[in-house]
Amino acid sequence: MHPLQEKILEVAKLTDLRKYTYRELAVVIGCTHASQAKHHLEQLKKKGLLQIKHDGGLAATASVSAPGPRLPILGEADCGEATRYASDRIEGYLRLSPSLLPNAPLKRLYALRAKGDSMNRTNVGGNSIDDGDYVIVEKRELYMPEDNDIVVSVIDGMANIKCFRKDHTNQRVVLISQSTHSYPPIIVANEDLEQYLPIGKVVSIIKGFDNKG
Repeated sequence: MHPLQEKILEVAKLTDLRKYTYRELAVVIGCTHASQAKHHLEQLKKKGLLQIKHDGGLAATASVSAPGPRLPILGEADCGEATRYASDRIEGYLRLSPSLLPNAPLKRLYALRAKGDSMNRTNVGGNSIDDGDYVIVEKRELYMPEDNDIVVSVIDGMANIKCFRKDHTNQRVVLISQSTHSYPPIIVANEDLEQYLPIGKVVSIIKGFDNKG
């Protein structure tokens, strides 16, 4: 989040923003122009962190949205070749309002940043997976995916996001890209399945946003 947005949220917790003009708010949060204050208020509104009304040039808040649950961010996962090591190290937290959470136990959910465009034609809850999006993953132990599940897999220690298919005819698992570009599948023979570890199902997508906005 932009530092000026963090300052606005802090001010909103302590006082009623209706008493400030945009110019006055800009002075309070330490920026130069009234337009900057207005811009960052609008960004907070878009992110659902602040409810804003405008009346006669005054920036007003009805309420600051209550902090939502935090999901741990466990790094990145490739939507192309698996080139990023899977890790349980928490790199930060993604805070979501309750309506954005999938229907799954909170303790089993975590977030990953998607890298690459090989899943930009998939559909999870009406959203594709584009570079920079957060994928919300339901961690499942001893998970055997079903056909067409969008899965996070570990292949030789690397994390990867793909569409799962079981090729019963040829006794193998096929991990398929769903993209506007052509990518070869990842094929795992049954006898090599000990090297393939599906660790969770992608259950929701949070579209990426510009942290400078």
